Amino acid sequence: MNTITSLGLMALGAVGLWALGHGPGEALPVALAGIALSPAAAFLRPDHDDGPRDEGAWRVLPFEGAFELSYTDATGQWSVRRLISREVKIGPGKVLLGGFDMATGEYRGFRADRIVRLHDAETGETVDRNIVDWLMKRASARRLPKPAAPDATAG
Repeated sequence: MNTITSLGLMALGAVGLWALGHGPGEALPVALAGIALSPAAAFLRPDHDDGPRDEGAWRVLPFEGAFELSYTDATGQWSVRRLISREVKIGPGKVLLGGFDMATGEYRGFRADRIVRLHDAETGETVDRNIVDWLMKRASARRLPKPAAPDATAG
């Protein structure tokens, strides 16, 4: 294991330990998200290009961030999940938010229509309605090319 991977795992572990000591109603602090979550997410990136791609019937859009989800499962049980997101998957009749569940450290896909509340740990924004629309809009906005910088030599 190299030094960069070790640092990423240490940051991920620190966030996991923080999550264990806090209740489900508590949001991740913005400072923690900026210091520990964003770098950890960078270390967990796969080797492929981070652009949109197709996986069978699914369209996969990059979607990185640190989120706290209030989630209802198929049986109606709700839980609070802390997630380092990687992507939004758009498929036949479903939209999934995929990433690493901080409680288990495993990659999970959460159905967007079952997310009751989403809190962005990096920006502090909380979304509690039209979550599928919000995810789609934000994922699409991240795909747009960045505007060119103005030419300083033009006069």
